[in-house]
Amino acid sequence: MQVFSGSLMKIKVGTQLERETLHRLKMAAAEDRRALGDVIQAAADEYLRRRQHLKPFDGGLRRLMDTPDFPLADKRFRASMEEDFWAR
Repeated sequence: MQVFSGSLMKIKVGTQLERETLHRLKMAAAEDRRALGDVIQAAADEYLRRRQHLKPFDGGLRRLMDTPDFPLADKRFRASMEEDFWAR
């Protein structure tokens, strides 16, 4: 299900958490008078923000994913992956 909030589209997701983690999240949300989804969203945003400061992986897969979508022959894909493997 997709929910629109302001200009951002939100998508409902399902995941599994440890019972204690979920309990602590619910308690934190209640103490802050925030929705549980907002607390989880803030935690995900913070995780991604911190992850940006790590050195980005600059291998063949990253280069492949950064290129626009187009049909890629198996031979070219294999060469891209092997180039990165053998560069080590």
